[in-house]
Amino acid sequence: MMNLMFLCLFVLALIAIAIIDKKEHRISKIILLVGFIIEAMQIIVNANNNESQLAVYIAYLVPFMLLIVIDTITLRTKGESFYIIQILLLSVYMATFLGIDLFIISLGLMLAIILLVQLAKFLMTIRKRKVVKTSKKELKLPIGTYLCSSTIIVLLISIFVL
Repeated sequence: MMNLMFLCLFVLALIAIAIIDKKEHRISKIILLVGFIIEAMQIIVNANNNESQLAVYIAYLVPFMLLIVIDTITLRTKGESFYIIQILLLSVYMATFLGIDLFIISLGLMLAIILLVQLAKFLMTIRKRKVVKTSKKELKLPIGTYLCSSTIIVLLISIFVL
């Protein structure tokens, strides 16, 4: 029952991150930090059953904190946060919850979704038979949205199939 609650909170965090990324093209560090704290609570609750999971969590915590520090430094020096660092933070958060095997499947699905969406956009421009000017805003792919969507799909499939 407790794991179901943590699963629902994880999915809600992914949905919030996907919505913010789609609208503003950024990953919310606050939601990631809250999600990581909730994940830490899940690890602590389940630590009685499996002590090796605590070591794995610490292995994920170190890169997460390192990326937070790098993101904060770039934010203070450059005045903006790099999107790639935000995506890496999101990836570490997802890998912590899902595990490496499901996260790699999720990455593969994300790449397939991006390819299909870009192919569909390309085919729509060919169908119109006119040159479509692309603006800079249009060139920004919401990778976080695709990653969150693919992770939710992989998570649902793994729950119902496995």
